[in-house]
Amino acid sequence: MPTKAAFAGMVLEGKVLRYAGEVYRVAGVHVSVDLGGTHSRTTATRVVLGTAINAGSGTLIGAMAKKQTGYVYLTVEFPNGGQIVLESKANYEILARDFAAAVNSASRAAAR
Repeated sequence: MPTKAAFAGMVLEGKVLRYAGEVYRVAGVHVSVDLGGTHSRTTATRVVLGTAINAGSGTLIGAMAKKQTGYVYLTVEFPNGGQIVLESKANYEILARDFAAAVNSASRAAAR
């Protein structure tokens, strides 16, 4: 039976991730977990991600995106540079970290 784990609507099933009706190969994927808590920091990642979405207004939106206090953010980074960021209440941090570990492990195994 394939490895199955889930967090905030994303499901790991063996060598694939399923999210919002899409299927993604897990090979080369990296998942990280961050806690919210800053209201004034704009990171280069948010600006670049906003620019990738839409070169004009997307840059501004990316620069304005800030993490909220009391939330956990799970970032799924794909080999092509794409990202999916999932947000959940901070009390789900352990589940987020367990899911990240499961995906990162499956990614390493799929790359072999």
